Amino acid sequence: MRASEKLLADQNERLRFLVEELAFWARRYADGRSTYAPSSVNQAIDTAKALGCDVRPDKTLADPEYATDGGSGAWKNGKFFKECAQVSQDPTDI
Repeated sequence: MRASEKLLADQNERLRFLVEELAFWARRYADGRSTYAPSSVNQAIDTAKALGCDVRPDKTLADPEYATDGGSGAWKNGKFFKECAQVSQDPTDI
């Protein structure tokens, strides 16, 4: 391997680490927000995964793979959807 190839391989490995680490923490920041942050982070996670990065799951979140949106629900197949949930209509049921 030539020196320039080794340099590129080393840079690629360091950049891959940065992407994986930042994706983990960005997902934790964006989770549950009702802003553009969850969709932006999730799109970045999808891109990172498509490029071969290993974005580790965050087991502290409801969805360990993606940030959920506070108003739109979970991320599946590149978009948000609200999961069907039955909510009590009784105001005393808190």
